[in-house]
Formats: sequence, structure tokens, C-alpha cells
Amino acid sequence: LAFAGMPRVVVDDREITRSGPTYTVDTLQELAQELSGSQLYLLIGDDQRRSLPAWHRIEDIARMAIICAADRDPDVGAWSESTATWPVAQTSVTLPIQPLRMPLMPLSATDIRQRIRQHQSIEGLVPAAVERYIHEHHLYRPT
Repeated sequence: LAFAGMPRVVVDDREITRSGPTYTVDTLQELAQELSGSQLYLLIGDDQRRSLPAWHRIEDIARMAIICAADRDPDVGAWSESTATWPVAQTSVTLPIQPLRMPLMPLSATDIRQRIRQHQSIEGLVPAAVERYIHEHHLYRPT
């Protein structure tokens, strides 16, 4: 819904249709086979950038794709050029991370999910169709 009407954008559902645990590294391996010779990019938000040390086989991910992280509003969690590489816990690998230069977002996806859990409005924070879908399917609500 968020990408509806965007030319040349393909939403790939393999991670939700794959049986068992699914990891980014598995998706990148599949894409590398399908798109032989293509440079892969992994686009993530700043909150995910900070969690990279805990990702499954992060060293392999860094070898297969250029990791790009969106900038974040300094009040939410600043990106700084001095943190353009991130040491991976218990390894000697340093991840080269490319900043995505785009308008700063005042909230992360994590913040938006938290707002939903607290029954706060997300109007204008996501496309209207996405907001309707979240509400209609009771997503991110406590169970």
C-alpha cells in the first residue's frame, strides 16, 4: 500500500511466504542468485542500523550488499559521519554504512508502532491507505 503507484517499485513478499525463520541474509542470497552480477543495496532506518550487531550473519550481509541507513532527526537518534562504520560485537568486522541523504523523519517505524500501541494518532505519519490497513487489521496492538 505504501508503494502503490510508484513506477519500477516491486514489493517482494518472499520473507513472509518463506517457511520457518527468515533472515535478511537468506533473502540477499536468493536475490544475488536471481540478479547475478547486480550490486545489492540494503536500505534500513537508523533504528535498525543501531541493531545491526545482533543481526544473523551480519558479516555475510555486509559482503553481499551495500548497507544504507536513512538519516534520522537528531531528536530521534542522530546519524553522524563519525559513526559511518559500526563495530560488530565479538568480531573484528567493521560495517561500512552509507548514509541515505533524504528529508529527515521526525519518527522511526518503531516510534510509530509505539504510538499505535498507546492509541495515539498516526495521521500524516504514514500514507492514508497504510493507516487504514493498520487500523482495520488491528496491527501493533497489545494482544
